[in-house]
Order: sequence, then C-alpha cells, then structure tokens
Amino acid sequence: MVSSYKVIVFPMSGRMEKQGGVGIIVLDRPPANSYDYAFLRSFASAIDDLRADEDIHAVVVSSASEKFFSAGADVSAFAKGTTRSRVMTATLAHEAFRKMENTPILFIAAISGHCLGGGFELALACDLRFAAEGSYQIGLPETNLGLFPGSGGTQRLPRLVGLSKGLDMILSATTMTPAQASETGLVDRLFEDAAACKQGAIDYATRIAAGPSVALGHAKLAVTQGFGAPLDLGLALEREAISRVFVSQDANEGIKAFGEKRKAEFKGE
Repeated sequence: MVSSYKVIVFPMSGRMEKQGGVGIIVLDRPPANSYDYAFLRSFASAIDDLRADEDIHAVVVSSASEKFFSAGADVSAFAKGTTRSRVMTATLAHEAFRKMENTPILFIAAISGHCLGGGFELALACDLRFAAEGSYQIGLPETNLGLFPGSGGTQRLPRLVGLSKGLDMILSATTMTPAQASETGLVDRLFEDAAACKQGAIDYATRIAAGPSVALGHAKLAVTQGFGAPLDLGLALEREAISRVFVSQDANEGIKAFGEKRKAEFKGE
C-alpha cells in the first residue's frame, strides 16, 4: 500500500489529499463552502479520481473552514441563475453525491462546523458521519426559503431516522447541535473538537484501507443498495457481491492465512 502524502488542488471546491490508502477531500470555498454548479463539477471530479485510484480504499470528506462544513447550495447563485441552471445544479448534486454511494469505498464525513441544507445532504450521502462537539448547527432548513431538500435529503434522512421523524424534521426545518444529532442518529461518532474529529475519521478510514478492502467495499454496497429493497432483491445483491469477493486476492489470502494460523496480509486486491 502506498504510504506517501500527496495534495492535489481542485479549482472551485478545495483540494484532495492522499495519505497512504486514504483519500481526503477538503472542501474549501470560503466563506461557507456553499456550492454552485462549478463547485459540484470539481467535487464530482475529485470523487472520480479517488475511486479510480487503485491505492485508495477509503475516503474522508472534511472542510478547511473552522465555522462551516458546508452551508449547502449557494443561494446567491440561485438568485442570479435561471430556472434551468437551478434545476441542473440540483441534478448535478444528485449525480455527484450518488457517486459516493455507488462506489465500493467507504466515505466518512468529518463535520466540525455548520452542516446545513445541501451540505448536510452531502454528509448524508457519505456512509458514516463523524462530528466534533460544539454549538454549530446540523440540519435541513430549506423550507424556510420556500424550498425543500432537493439534493437527496427527502430520501436519505427518513431512511436514517424513520419516516415520521424525517418528515417532521424536513417540514419543521429542524436544525440541531452535534450532541442532539448524535442522540437522534444523524451522527455516528462524536469527538471533543475538530482536530480529534478529523483524525478520528482518518484513523477509522486507515483501518478500513489496511484491511480486506475488497470485501469491505462490496459489503458496503450490499448493505446500502439492499437496504429498503425487497428481501429477495437484497439477497440477490449480496450474492453478486460475495461472488466478486470470492475471486479476490484478499479472499484467497484470508482463507489461506486462516488455515495456516497466521495473520492475513491484505493488499486490497
């Protein structure tokens, strides 16, 4: 596994860092990491590059801002744009966020600042959400603007917290602190500060990247794509996933190591 540290700048959205088998997308569009069409194109490009990189087996999405993870869609850009440009921005957000879910790589959102609207929808599209303690807000306040969460929030939030709870949160434009989000199930792990949160996400991702990442990646797809589907469809997805894993070098190494009573040396292949 590659151990070098590398930084690649993505215009309009931030930068991508590579640390061993972990890719780190750092959102960096001051002041609030609000996204427009150009930002989303850059973000989607970063995801494409990471998932095509054979050395990357897990990804952390973080922010360069101390105050914001992301405030979501750039409302000022919406105000200046046409109906078509607004619709296409929302469409691109759907496509970019879906890339994370459809990739057999773990994505973790490391949240340590306001995570609102489309910014929270981005975090919801990640597989796990880690957050730092603080007084900042997390939620979907779009109905305050006469809109509703249109970048996946109406589908992902209810799947996470339940139909009635999710609907209530969306209609009421509910926002909450990280501690409240953790109690509600929106956040999977809570850390004492921003540095601990980002490092905790990187450490978790590093463990995944160093393990049998082929199996872990396909397990992710089986779980996320099968969740909410009819049982027979979910089981069919599982069979397809395990069939692909059985032919991997990691599976052969794991089975061989078990028989030889030694620790397996996985290579993510």
